[in-house]
Order: sequence, then C-alpha cells, then structure tokens
Amino acid sequence: MSNIPTESRESVKIAFASKYTDGNQLGFDTLPSPIVLPDSKRELIMTAGRRAANVLLKTNTLFSEILRGRHKELAWMEDLFFASILPEHRNLARELAVATAGLVPKNFRLDLFSDGTIAEIQCPGSGWGFIAGLEDYYNVKSSTAVNSFSQWLGGQTGVWWLYNEGMESSVTHLANKLALSGVNLLVQKTPEFDPNSTQWRVVVKRPPLPQLLESEKGRTLLYRWLDGQIDMDPIPSMIPETKFAMVLLHHPQTKDFFTSDDRSLCHPTTLVTGLDHPIGSYRIGDASGLSRSRRQFVLKYGGARAYDRFGGHCVYALNKMKRRPDIARVVARAVNEWNKDREGWVLQPFVSYKSTLKELGFGSGSDKMYVLWRPGFQVQDNGEVAHVGTIVNLRKSWKVHGASDTCFGLCVL
Repeated sequence: MSNIPTESRESVKIAFASKYTDGNQLGFDTLPSPIVLPDSKRELIMTAGRRAANVLLKTNTLFSEILRGRHKELAWMEDLFFASILPEHRNLARELAVATAGLVPKNFRLDLFSDGTIAEIQCPGSGWGFIAGLEDYYNVKSSTAVNSFSQWLGGQTGVWWLYNEGMESSVTHLANKLALSGVNLLVQKTPEFDPNSTQWRVVVKRPPLPQLLESEKGRTLLYRWLDGQIDMDPIPSMIPETKFAMVLLHHPQTKDFFTSDDRSLCHPTTLVTGLDHPIGSYRIGDASGLSRSRRQFVLKYGGARAYDRFGGHCVYALNKMKRRPDIARVVARAVNEWNKDREGWVLQPFVSYKSTLKELGFGSGSDKMYVLWRPGFQVQDNGEVAHVGTIVNLRKSWKVHGASDTCFGLCVL
C-alpha cells in the first residue's frame, strides 16, 4: 500500500511500540496520506461522540441514584457493575460511585462502524500516543493530541500511572511531544508512583478501578480524589470501565431513561443471563446448531476483569466460529459466569461493512477489508465534546485492531 519514509519511521515505530517491527518495516501498513473527511463523515463522527458523552453522563447519574436507594427495581445493576470488584472493596466503590454523580470521563474513544453506530466506548481508550505518532509520520503541523492535553492540563503537571509497561514507548513518545509544547506530563511505573506526591495535580491515566481498589497505592489515590485533592481520568466509576451502558440503552427497565437519539448510538445490545436468551428467533443455547446466517451476532465479555476486558480478548463473532463445540463452550461460559458471579456478557448484532481503499477514496487498493473508525474525544469544562483525533483501521479479518496485518490511517476533521 505505502512505503515507509525513513525520516518518519522511527517516530511511528516508537509510538506504536510494534513488536513485529523488523528493519524498515513497522509491522503494519499505512495509508499514503492523511484522510480529509467529507462533511458527512465529520458530522457522523462528532454526533457519535456527543451521544456517547451524554449516555455516559446519564448512566453514571442513574447508577449513583440507585446506590442512594432510588429505583429499587434496578438494584440488580449493583451486582452487574460491581461483579469485578472484590466484596471487601465494594463499600469504597459505592462511595466513589455516588460521588461521581453528574460527572463524565474526560477522555474516551469509540469503536465506530461506518453506519454511525458503535461497538463500544473505551475510557480513556488507548491511542493518544498512536495519534501523535501518525501525526509525525504524515508531518501534520498542528497536533490535536498535544493541543487536547495542553488545553486540559493548562499549567498543571499531570502524571500517567504506567501500570501497563508494554505501552511505555508509546506513552513516553507522547510525553516528549507534550514537553516540546511546554506541557509537563510525568510517566511513572508502579514501583516509582507515589500516590501522596505533590508533584502533580492531575492523574491522566490510572489502572482499572478493580486494580486500584486492591492496592494500597490505589486506595490512597482514591481517597485523595474523594477529598478533592486531585483530579483523575477516568472518574472512579465502573460505568466507563464496562460495556453495560449500551445494555441499559435498550433494556426494558432502563431504556426510558434515555432518548431515541441516545439509543441510536448502538444496535440493540443485550445482557446474556441464560440459555433461553434470544438470538434472532432462536435461543442462544442452540447457537451451536444454527447455520452461520442465523447466528450473525457478537458475544463479548462486558465487565472489568483483568485481561478479559481489553485487547479484543473474550470477543467472539458467533457467525465466524467454525467449530460448533467452541460456540457451545463460549455460550456456556457466558451463562455460567452470570449465574455464578454476576459477571456479564453482552450480545450485539454482527455489523458487517467491508470496502476497498479505492471505494473509500484512500488509494487504489481493490481488496475488500473491514473498516473500523476509532475517534478520540475530550469533554471540555463547559460540557462540549471536542475531537482529539481519529484513526481508521482496515483489515481483512473481522476483528479490526492493531495486529500486524492491519492498515492504519489518520483522519483530519
């Protein structure tokens, strides 16, 4: 598709932390130039961002009300959202959730289909360093990633708690770019991170909430947030850390808390609680015996359990699975985890959109590929939703992510 210019290669290689890199190769391909999106696509992306922020706000407020004793018919949501938290830490989790009423995460990213609906909301989502790397690669003069952090932090020092050291090169690349613009972002691994430090005021990235609650450092940090000493992103709530907000949009007990515009954010997403759960006109318990055309659904883990919550783990397109025993196994796992621990799995329609680079106006490629848009957003202090940057991913396999056979591009709004 495109050759990698020598002068840009190292920046992108560092930012993407590609473990497939060999010599002049990045381990993935890139589009030949940034994509200038038409007005219709820009509006589609921004509309999805505004809707997602609104859904996060409403869901977080609703959950806080439930924990304060309102909407008693929805008490089951506490088990759902807190399933990944150890019982001994749930009192603190409740206190935090109540305190986050009326708040939304500062940063989030969408996995967006070409029809304007989403597969999920990721808070804060990976990719800020990736966006900065692609901006370097394409020689984009004004960095939206840098500008968003600059506006957010102002003159304050931020800290990125680097609990996932596999992202070190990407995060450090971003911090170095920020430093050139006068923005001070510290990057600290867990052993060196001091939750009582007065060096910084804003935690721009932290471990997932269940992990924070399980560590002394994490609990110290959370109490400082409760006392108003620091800000952190995401807010310490399980709403942005799970996939269940999309379930509430369409659940018969909760859908009326949202508008029709809110519900249009995603295709009907349901919580799988038993083998009788409908899959089209059939039971999910019978999915292994159905033809592929009758199991056009994706079954995915929706909670915040370590490993299973990120990186495309525990995400299964039932229509793409070839071995029927594997289908039966994953369905049984989803139902058993709900019955045993209230760990939730969600079911979504399989959204298929394939196109060629030529059809998309990105080049002359004629291979049909799945397309996934990954826009990042930042919620401003006045509630407005600002665009941080959009990466488009194209891949022949349906699970479009940062694998070695993925093609990346940067979109300009």
